[in-house]
Amino acid sequence: MIGRGPIRVSHLLTISVLVTGLVTAAFVTRPRPVGAAAPFGAGRHHIVFEQGSHRRIADTGAITVGEFLARRGIVIGSTDYVDPSAAMPLADGMRIVYRPAVPITLVTAAGTTLIDSSASTINHFIVDENIELGRYDLVRPSLNTPLHAGSRIRIIHFSAITQHVIKPVAPPVIHRLDFALAPGVTHVISPGRDGKKSVTIVHLKGDDGTTDTRYLDSKMLTKPTPRVVADGVSRYDAVATTGVFSQSSYHVAGRYTLVATAYTPWCAGCSGYTALGYRAGHGIVAVDPRVIPLGTRLFIPGYGFAVAGDTGGAIKGDRIDLGFTSQYEAMQFGRRVITVYRLK
Repeated sequence: MIGRGPIRVSHLLTISVLVTGLVTAAFVTRPRPVGAAAPFGAGRHHIVFEQGSHRRIADTGAITVGEFLARRGIVIGSTDYVDPSAAMPLADGMRIVYRPAVPITLVTAAGTTLIDSSASTINHFIVDENIELGRYDLVRPSLNTPLHAGSRIRIIHFSAITQHVIKPVAPPVIHRLDFALAPGVTHVISPGRDGKKSVTIVHLKGDDGTTDTRYLDSKMLTKPTPRVVADGVSRYDAVATTGVFSQSSYHVAGRYTLVATAYTPWCAGCSGYTALGYRAGHGIVAVDPRVIPLGTRLFIPGYGFAVAGDTGGAIKGDRIDLGFTSQYEAMQFGRRVITVYRLK
């Protein structure tokens, strides 16, 4: 039996070191590298999965995009579309898009080719296949057409010849209504002169034999000089007394299409004078001032010169009431659609 003896300091230090070493060894761990995936099956993720036109939410314990697809029996082909890439680690809420390649028929002048493509539209197909399109090349159907298995794409390449042509520009015709000329008589005051413009034209020829001509640009080189023609018209006494028509001729500044009726100044309760104080009769017409301002000088084919000199309760909007000197003339005119020219 060993008796108790004094414990030396050196023995205490030795025991302390041993105990400390044991405690430390029990809690030592190795840190996981930054970005390393959790062990297989250690965590699950909610994934938004889009395959073709189908979209679903999937719960998975897969580690990467490739493993996620493999668990669904999807073998990624060399021309299939996967986003993100198959090696990308999964994260909660990630969106995975998988679009398998399908056979697409491409028709050109060189022949017909069957191409496996995962492009969603013809435009994406053109980019994926590195097909160069010229400015005038034609793609059928249109570039934004969605693709599906069996889709057929036709590309027509066009060669172009550009031509610059000088063309004449006919002068505009300005009509003047002239009191000095008899009705129906015309007189050319100025013959006018043609202008010139430069036109850029491109002539196209497709590799399928089709042709086309397009106008690309037009630039005025010389402005045409207007042709001025005087037209003879009659002048009515009722208009002459207004003093509105003081010139011998007038330009046509605009026109209206109106529904016309007729009136005489001899109706019951009529004073024989208009809202502007003119004597009612042939050449004095009633209008809606919101459409034709009062006092406006007018010319009406088949009727003659007129002044917008009156208003009427029934004359609203695109309406006009023509003055006549007899009940017979008013009845003969009736109601019709006419063109009214505004003068200046």
